[in-house]
Amino acid sequence: MLSRFDEPPRPDQPLIVILSDDTDEEDHNVLFPALRDRGTSVIRVHPHELVVNIRDGVQSFSAAGLEFTPDLVVGWVLEDLLFPGMAHLEAFAAAGVPVINSALTLFRAQNKYVTRVLLQSWGSRKTGVK
Repeated sequence: MLSRFDEPPRPDQPLIVILSDDTDEEDHNVLFPALRDRGTSVIRVHPHELVVNIRDGVQSFSAAGLEFTPDLVVGWVLEDLLFPGMAHLEAFAAAGVPVINSALTLFRAQNKYVTRVLLQSWGSRKTGVK
């Protein structure tokens, strides 16, 4: 399974969905228990496993047979997963779910040209990119 469900989301806790693969598994191994210790459920959903259903104008989300309703989504996708991840982050945002690291943020982070232009337009003198 590409997603990570160490513990099923608890209905009495807010749910954070990390849209990511296992590239940063070491970070997730630290982050997930820390969030759970603070009373928050957390799961990692791989973009290839995310299913978005639209019924009667309402979006619902599932992955690997688990249906969930996130309170917050964190975009943690780059490289080959950037474009499918961007589409999913837009779907979450359109459904009214708060998203950290939006599709546009991730695009800018991965694109050195865009990052350089933005940094220079915001007054940065050196960006370290040529």
